[in-house]
Amino acid sequence: SPPYTVSAIGDGSAMKAALAASPAVQAYRRDAVEVGLGWEVDSQDALTLPAYSGATDLDYASLPGGVDPLTGRTTAPASPTPSPASPTPSAASPTPSAP
Repeated sequence: SPPYTVSAIGDGSAMKAALAASPAVQAYRRDAVEVGLGWEVDSQDALTLPAYSGATDLDYASLPGGVDPLTGRTTAPASPTPSPASPTPSAASPTPSAP
């Protein structure tokens, strides 16, 4: 039951615009006035959140290849094994012609 607190990290202006454009949020705000619920959006320059301690299994999403599931960083692809160099043909040397 209310009140709810939602903390989000990202572009504050873009998130506020997304909230304002959301039909679900518009309906909530309209109903909240009628029922006497609150609505407040606050911006902060810094936010301290607790570390996540839940499961990290992906049930509905998948990571693209080359992404470390723990860090989210792109992993360097394995260096390809160099193939043996093919011999390069040497430049033909002019053959002297007989008189």
